[in-house]
Amino acid sequence: MQPVLSAIGGSRVLVVFGLALVLAGCGEYMAVMGLGTPGPPADLPAYKGSDAAIVVVDLETIGCCYMEGAIHALEVEGPIDAEWTIEDGSEGRLPPGDYVLTAYEQVCNGNCGRLSPPGNHCSVTLTLAPSASVTLDLRYPLMDPCTIEPRS
Repeated sequence: MQPVLSAIGGSRVLVVFGLALVLAGCGEYMAVMGLGTPGPPADLPAYKGSDAAIVVVDLETIGCCYMEGAIHALEVEGPIDAEWTIEDGSEGRLPPGDYVLTAYEQVCNGNCGRLSPPGNHCSVTLTLAPSASVTLDLRYPLMDPCTIEPRS
């Protein structure tokens, strides 16, 4: 009896399997392996003031998923202007003030080293009081516009 891999063309199967694993990856795996840069390459600047407002992101993708994945981000406009790459549970510290937060996603094209232009935008205007804590309910229903709502 022949070994299983020899019987089905062992080396070809391993090469195809390995290639499939690499092409299927996205996000953290791609960055760790140096195979792409999940972008936009941005973190929220660290605000260290004692009056910082805490913003937590509750992110949910509703429905199935994009084959290669997607990167989600917030454009922050206010006392601090920044692009913030987010995922479920992301937490940031912002100085108090008036903000416009615009969420968007970039779909991975083949892998997350190649991103589509930002799309599926939704915005919210809010005022962050000193030492406030706000959770942003951010929903991305597949093939529908996103929604973003603050809750205290």
